[in-house]
Amino acid sequence: MDPLKKVMEDLDAIAAEEPINNKELEAAVHAMIHNLKPEDHRQYMIEYFNNCSLCGSDLEFTHVTHFTYLEVAEEGHCPSCSVRMKKENHRLQ
Repeated sequence: MDPLKKVMEDLDAIAAEEPINNKELEAAVHAMIHNLKPEDHRQYMIEYFNNCSLCGSDLEFTHVTHFTYLEVAEEGHCPSCSVRMKKENHRLQ
């Protein structure tokens, strides 16, 4: 969930409980924004590479090593959708 969207939902919940004045509203928004955690881009990348883009389930990967060509063929497919998602060749050093 978008952190700013979460702040706005929390703020709406606070405002629905009891009416507040502008100073209290400003203080609440200020406190909520400064308590947000930074986005974890590393976690987003891990989810992008390991999960199906159609249904979100975990991908299954197969690796075939070709020593003649010094490369590894990697293929990811989704067991739920039966769709091949990623196919890449990696060079061996």
